[in-house]
Amino acid sequence: MWPPLLICHELQCAENLGAIARLLGNFGFSGCRLSKPWIQNWETARRVAVNAAGLLEEFVILPTLEEALEDVVYAMGTSFRKTVSKREALTPEEGIKRLWEKRSTGKVALLLGGERRGLSDEELSLCQDFICIHTPGEKPSLNLSQALAICLFLCSQHTNVPSASNLAPNAALGLLNRLKQQMRHALLSAEFLNPQAPDYILEELWQSLARAGLSQREAELWLNAFKHIARL
Repeated sequence: MWPPLLICHELQCAENLGAIARLLGNFGFSGCRLSKPWIQNWETARRVAVNAAGLLEEFVILPTLEEALEDVVYAMGTSFRKTVSKREALTPEEGIKRLWEKRSTGKVALLLGGERRGLSDEELSLCQDFICIHTPGEKPSLNLSQALAICLFLCSQHTNVPSASNLAPNAALGLLNRLKQQMRHALLSAEFLNPQAPDYILEELWQSLARAGLSQREAELWLNAFKHIARL
């Protein structure tokens, strides 16, 4: 799938919403999901969007980030931080190139956080990778629409040339999230994880499994295996 699906989480500013629609129109893209938005004044967004206001009607609103990512197989998050939970950020060029390379595995998405705090560690953990747009000046982060403009420009440099692949489609993030939760439950039941702080080791284990790029069937097998372990 190309161009990537755009997901904006906890968006608050109507001006930014309008700017997002305009940017999608600028680069000829479409497809945006808003997870848990806090927008009240859509009229302001329509005014800022100018000739792209019609795209706002196509935006899909979902109550949670997990639901927005449910059918996505590969997500690229964004952050002003260079390191998150022992993971190193990619440059915008590296990140968009990787997003483009993953397009043959299924639906891919670019995820941006809201104006208040961006994306948390937990929210970024739902993404396989993340981008950091480094700014050398005094301000550590860009405005959401400014960051999106850079990402969409880089996306526009890649054309949607179909890539031949005999590989099975990757598992959707909705299934992978259920697998991670079942993995957590099973390893807690087996007393492998420290119940006071289970997520530190769990995240290390999960990242090693996630790097394998599980297919739908492989993820289902792992899920059933951990369900069986939890019943022992």
